[in-house]
Amino acid sequence: QTGYIALCYNNVQGGCGGGCTPPANNVCSTGVPTIAVGTSCSYTSGDIYCASESYTASGCPSGLIQDVWYRFTVTSSGSHTVRVDPSSSMDAVVELRQSSCTGTVLGCIDAGGGPGAVENLILLLSNGTYYVRVYDYNNAGNTTPPATTTFDICVIGPGGGTCPDPTISSLTFDPPNPTAGLDVDFDIVIDNVGTA
Repeated sequence: QTGYIALCYNNVQGGCGGGCTPPANNVCSTGVPTIAVGTSCSYTSGDIYCASESYTASGCPSGLIQDVWYRFTVTSSGSHTVRVDPSSSMDAVVELRQSSCTGTVLGCIDAGGGPGAVENLILLLSNGTYYVRVYDYNNAGNTTPPATTTFDICVIGPGGGTCPDPTISSLTFDPPNPTAGLDVDFDIVIDNVGTA
């Protein structure tokens, strides 16, 4: 008589066959919470515990991707900051997509600060809806989840935070009336410049 033993391998929390409940925003097509855009950071709590990979990384790779999703709506075009403050063992990666879960990737950030480091993804955005994917960075081949999986996330709109929208107060040319084919020097004076 021959016997069979079922084997499986899965380093995502819960192991093979479950054992934990994925976050409500684990799947982008359902249950994606909306984050309000503010002039200052008002955090929403998040967790990647037991999450799964929606798509392969685009620009910010990781050995293991357990991602969750958020969305926000821009009603005032300009500089926007998506800020993620991860727990002590989580090395957060932030990715932004346009219009939908499968929309164009506008940018991602993993600034290299390591676990617990705050990530600020700063982009000029026009009016519309945007989707944010958050996951943890692991070295290639490393499929071990972080020991802590929680984080806080917020979105800061134009004029908010420490990086206000700059304004050009003067623009001068030398020569003052350039013609085609000439090299032109110009000076720009920018006001209202902050620091990220």
